[in-house]
Amino acid sequence: EAPLDVVDFTPTTQKEYDDGLAELRKGITNPFAQELITRRAQVDRERITGDSTWFEAAQGIKNRTAKVVTAREQREILVRASPGRYGEAKAQQMAVLESAGLPPDVARQQGMEATERLAMASVASQVESDPYAALKSLSAGPGESGNQAIEDLSPDGRERARGAAEVEI
Repeated sequence: EAPLDVVDFTPTTQKEYDDGLAELRKGITNPFAQELITRRAQVDRERITGDSTWFEAAQGIKNRTAKVVTAREQREILVRASPGRYGEAKAQQMAVLESAGLPPDVARQQGMEATERLAMASVASQVESDPYAALKSLSAGPGESGNQAIEDLSPDGRERARGAAEVEI
């Protein structure tokens, strides 16, 4: 699904509402009806503006998150091909994430996901190229592997990688 462009969504929605309201008012000659329409229109316009602003903000977050995910996926491919570039790729991804302007909870979740996925891509490549060495590093205690990608894996990720290395052997 392509991201929806929300640039100027709220002002455009307001203008379209105002234009439609102006067209409606042209056909109303009764002053009481005019007053009723005016009062109701103020309430409706405020609601529409609030809904539009919320939608624009939510869609903006969704679009920026999609860009962060696309950048991460590209770095996963790089790290899978060159596992030694894990640290560089992670640092670049964290810079992309920091500049994305995401809310703190979304940024935190995306940061954890990026770390896990990039680390897993690097470790998977290491397992494929030398399962014995990978298994030795994966079996070391926390902080003892000498491999930042392995150290950055979650306990579940580390266990999955260890299982993959054992299967390769």
